[in-house]
Amino acid sequence: MTLYVGIDVSKFKHDLAILENQGEVITKNLCFDNSSQGFQILREHLESLEYPISEILIALEDTGHYGDSLVMFLQKLGYTVFTYKSLLIKEYVKSQTLRKSKTDKKDALVIARKLLTDSYSERFIVVPQMRELKELTRYQNRLIHDRSKAKTLYVRVLDIIFPELAKIVTSPHNQYVY
Repeated sequence: MTLYVGIDVSKFKHDLAILENQGEVITKNLCFDNSSQGFQILREHLESLEYPISEILIALEDTGHYGDSLVMFLQKLGYTVFTYKSLLIKEYVKSQTLRKSKTDKKDALVIARKLLTDSYSERFIVVPQMRELKELTRYQNRLIHDRSKAKTLYVRVLDIIFPELAKIVTSPHNQYVY
């Protein structure tokens, strides 16, 4: 029998809910801090369930960097971790109910239900190399953006202190001169 754990991630605390195969709620809500002490509470709770690590699947909403340390902690312990984009969770909630109430406790339960009912959940397994690649890609994009901004400011300063330069350098090598 497999347990499905849903964790709603936020900056300072996380909420957890656990379902079993038939959808029965094992843990309705466990709130723990986004800290090493909070992670130990989570670990102790998961160990108290007395299930093999391979039978506990954990999903959370992809909330940027707030869940990164939690994902790394869980993977280090050997758990299989899934992340769902916020839009997928939102659409799943819409498909399940017409209510518009949203709480962290309910979100954790929704995430656990999404994992339980998702027939293609393996697509959402967190692969450490992909997480690193995503972070490096974001960093590269920030550097490119900063470089473009610096070039614009540099050309602005040149136009202010040496306005004749643009008229002098009209060849295709204009960018090299700048």
